[in-house]
Amino acid sequence: MPVGELVENLAINRIVDPLAKLNIPHWYQQNYLPELLDVSLPLDSGYQTLTRCYDYLTDVVQMDIEM
Repeated sequence: MPVGELVENLAINRIVDPLAKLNIPHWYQQNYLPELLDVSLPLDSGYQTLTRCYDYLTDVVQMDIEM
């Protein structure tokens, strides 16, 4: 799964229903986001996978996103 889609899911979760990263895949499967975003978040994408995507978001990448 692309890092951008993981970050998008983390951001939506933080805004709508903040949960621990470990619970996000189960939360994602229980709402309409898979159909709306056309993205499948595997249930085995746990804490480590979701945390690693933050490593990708360096200051340079964040500035590129904001531009």
